[in-house]
Amino acid sequence: MAGLSGNIGGIEITKDNSKEVLSSLADQGEKILTMIGIKAEKYAKAQCPVGTAKSTGVKGYRGGTLRNSITFQVEKEGSEVGLAVGTNVEYAPFVELGTLGGFEGLPPEWESFEAPPSKGLKQGKGIKAKHFLRDAIQNHLPEYKAIIESELKNA
Repeated sequence: MAGLSGNIGGIEITKDNSKEVLSSLADQGEKILTMIGIKAEKYAKAQCPVGTAKSTGVKGYRGGTLRNSITFQVEKEGSEVGLAVGTNVEYAPFVELGTLGGFEGLPPEWESFEAPPSKGLKQGKGIKAKHFLRDAIQNHLPEYKAIIESELKNA
């Protein structure tokens, strides 16, 4: 058993390999989360709405900034690893969560729904939530589970 030294059930354990075991598990977790991150990023980009000249009311408008900004990051700290999928575009929360009721922390011009026309928001109308990030994770959990099981089986 990792982390023990001495005699256990007639077996002499002379070396503590717990650090190596935990490091190996973290490395495996990092690989698995990278595989999942690649897929989640792809799904989020596929579902992310893209503004058009018609949707924004801006002639010649070319969207795609939000979609192109979606990425993932695997973070490793000691024996723990985590995955974040998201974007740093400041208006992403408004697209993901919408502006119709219940979303706190809106900038003042969005709370009253009187944003300048260049923002593509018509007076009196909010933005319906388009859960491109949430759905990229939740709608594919069985696939992510299969990746985890397969990688751990082959480890």
